[in-house]
Amino acid sequence: MASIIISKIRYIFGDSAEQYQFTKSKITFNNGSKIIASSSNQDSIKGVSLDVLIVDEAAYVKNMEEVICGLYPTLKPNSTVILSSTPNINDSYFSKLWKDSFSFNNPFIPIMIRWNDVDGRGKEFKTEMIKMIGLDNWKMEYDLKF
Repeated sequence: MASIIISKIRYIFGDSAEQYQFTKSKITFNNGSKIIASSSNQDSIKGVSLDVLIVDEAAYVKNMEEVICGLYPTLKPNSTVILSSTPNINDSYFSKLWKDSFSFNNPFIPIMIRWNDVDGRGKEFKTEMIKMIGLDNWKMEYDLKF
């Protein structure tokens, strides 16, 4: 998965070798900034000081609480942490963080992007997808219900 993320970032920035060097898991820019894509194991980036930490599909990370607690010491002061995901199970650590963010019980700011926020997705799209994946899966994957 890390190599897929780096490939997408490389595509966004273009192929100019003058701006950065890249490997399968890291992009280093000429100004010294780095983007590191890693597994969700907190040991994989120990010793690295982070300005931004992004955990994609956070609701599906095994031992999420342990991973987050292990990564927080790597964050610099005033760092940004972004946890993005579609819902998974209702009693996961991600769902707790998500729900607590609405009552300001943690520093996270909840942002929800629903299926119909994407151009070209109307009632016909919804009807077809429910036929394909079922109503329960629709609610979780597209309607963002835990």
